[in-house]
Amino acid sequence: MHDRWRVRYSYTGLHSCLKRLKCRPKRPRPRSIKADVEAQAGWKASGLQEALQDAEVSQSDQVWFCDEMRFGLWGQVRR
Repeated sequence: MHDRWRVRYSYTGLHSCLKRLKCRPKRPRPRSIKADVEAQAGWKASGLQEALQDAEVSQSDQVWFCDEMRFGLWGQVRR
């Protein structure tokens, strides 16, 4: 960290700094008990391609995706 940011912190000092800043380390989201790991791996391999073929979407069609959390929301105007 010193080479990049020119700041020296000990391991415990860094954690106390993060605590003061109310930061938390990233950790993976918990996996659902009902999740089928094999089905998820199959979807990642070829599931989207098969779903598009079932929906009769060809490669010449343009497919647009957007963030599902933002879809349909009105933007806020702030000053």
